[in-house]
Amino acid sequence: MLGVAAGSLLIAGAYLWFARPDPYDVNGHFTAPVLSSFDTGTDTGSSWNFFVALPDNRRATVRTRSMVLAQTVVQTACIEERTHESGRISYILVAPGRCD
Repeated sequence: MLGVAAGSLLIAGAYLWFARPDPYDVNGHFTAPVLSSFDTGTDTGSSWNFFVALPDNRRATVRTRSMVLAQTVVQTACIEERTHESGRISYILVAPGRCD
């Protein structure tokens, strides 16, 4: 019984260590031209990937599992830039109304 409790505690600790949240601040929203797009399908569902050109001439890939959101992307995509507490910057595909 003690081994089961110790094992559960070890698993919970490992989960908290590796899956700890990385809070973020939203830097803003911008429109980026879509360079290419493709979809992927697996047993667990589909996702849509968009390769975009960022305003500083870098490239990024944004993806969504929402078909409704993917259908809003034609030639440009509305992107949300996030800065995480860890210093990492991420780009998220968001609804076009956020870029108005």
